[in-house]
Amino acid sequence: MTYGTFVIYLHLHIFFIFIFATGKTSNYPELALLVSCIDDAVNPAEAVSVGVGDRLPAFAVTLGDGTVVSDQTLLGAPAMIVFFNTTCPDCRRELPVVEQFYRRHGQHCRVVAIAREQLRDDIAAYWAANSLTLPYSPQPDRAVFNLFATERIPRIYQVNSQGIITAAYDDTHLPTLDELEQAQ
Repeated sequence: MTYGTFVIYLHLHIFFIFIFATGKTSNYPELALLVSCIDDAVNPAEAVSVGVGDRLPAFAVTLGDGTVVSDQTLLGAPAMIVFFNTTCPDCRRELPVVEQFYRRHGQHCRVVAIAREQLRDDIAAYWAANSLTLPYSPQPDRAVFNLFATERIPRIYQVNSQGIITAAYDDTHLPTLDELEQAQ
């Protein structure tokens, strides 16, 4: 990081602390969006561990209902894995799209939403308030997420029946329902 980049980073950081501490974004409406979309990856490509054409990494998660889902249990049918956190504005915009996909295609495509650093009570409250029904797995940390990527949520992976990733999306391009259906 150059000195000039550091100074800009420091000024932005102080400014954002002011905004969060005071809640005063009304004079800077364009920054409300900027604050919600900040990530700390220097290069978006560096944030990705797996992508299109890669096999799913070995993982296992327990869903809210106690069911265990793993890379092995997803074999044999198409699947969609969604990483999210309900405090993330982009996730809040994309989860209803994923829910629509799940309601239309959940009978033949396994859909699982995996939290990034969020526990069951918070997720359950959000799911109930927003009439979401797709299966989710609370996670206290980033251990599972880091098998797939290191930054940027929401992150959506569509996977074929052999466990190969056929489409991948993040907050730089949030897919529409049509895009999700076409990629399946």
